[in-house]
Amino acid sequence: MPRRWARIMIVLGGLGLLALGGMGLVQIPWAMGLLLAVFAVCTVWALCIKFLILRCPHCGWGGGRPQWSRPGKAHCPRCGGLMYYDDDQEGC
Repeated sequence: MPRRWARIMIVLGGLGLLALGGMGLVQIPWAMGLLLAVFAVCTVWALCIKFLILRCPHCGWGGGRPQWSRPGKAHCPRCGGLMYYDDDQEGC
């Protein structure tokens, strides 16, 4: 799995949550609509990356957890296969 896409997904998810939290601080209606649109777009793109790009190399399931760095080995919850990123040495 490409680590770059996992990081992009994490950043998009964080931006979406920041936009959602910012909606509670803004009282201007057009700004609230803009933040809602940013939240929706970021969330949709993050979920598309998660389920279409970050897939298990063994069974193709798209429910793996994205990881920013290498904390340890990750296994697919569905098939139990090793889910390695492109910069991991074990999967190459």
